[in-house]
Amino acid sequence: MESFSSIVGWICLVLVLLVLTIVPLVSSYQAIRDILGYFFSDWYNRNLFFTKIDPGRKDFLAKNFNYYKTLSYRDQQIFERRVQKFIRMKNFESREGLQVTMEMETLVAAAAIQVTFGYPSVYLEHFDKIILYPEAYYSTINDAYHKGEVNSRGVIVLSWKNLVEGYLQYGDGRNLALHEMAHALKISDIKAGKGYDFFDRDVLLSFIRHAREEMHLIANG
Repeated sequence: MESFSSIVGWICLVLVLLVLTIVPLVSSYQAIRDILGYFFSDWYNRNLFFTKIDPGRKDFLAKNFNYYKTLSYRDQQIFERRVQKFIRMKNFESREGLQVTMEMETLVAAAAIQVTFGYPSVYLEHFDKIILYPEAYYSTINDAYHKGEVNSRGVIVLSWKNLVEGYLQYGDGRNLALHEMAHALKISDIKAGKGYDFFDRDVLLSFIRHAREEMHLIANG
């Protein structure tokens, strides 16, 4: 009986020591994150290891973003962190009285990460500003209404109404956000000074060929 009590005592002692060890470690980790975030905010925000998605954004993706739903649990975690990191790296602005919300930021970022998910280190760095209009907007550049555009000076412009329609009408092949993010990816490749070597040339040419064939079939269907 004494032997049993001794074993229980040792187990309790070990558990207490574990608690006394783990709690300070967790607190220290959180403290380190806070310190890094304060003094090295730019590096901290860009480091995926220290990035954790806000619960509200995670819920939004789980309920509204079909691509996210198809991913494995591990890839979903990576996707979430990359979405949060993208948001931290960009400046979101609005026009014509539109109020930028958490949902808007999340959907725009999710579209960008969907397009770049095969490129773990790519966050469309050339583009630091994203401007949202409530609907199609008038451009003085060509005297026409636009649903979206990508400016080589580092700006992505989107009509929120048309962006949402691209996801509501899922499967029709028309998605404003993915379309503009693909343009941004191509420009990022050029601005990075790597020519078109950023992409797999054979895969890109194959995609272009199939895309043209598909568009031809649709146009003549």
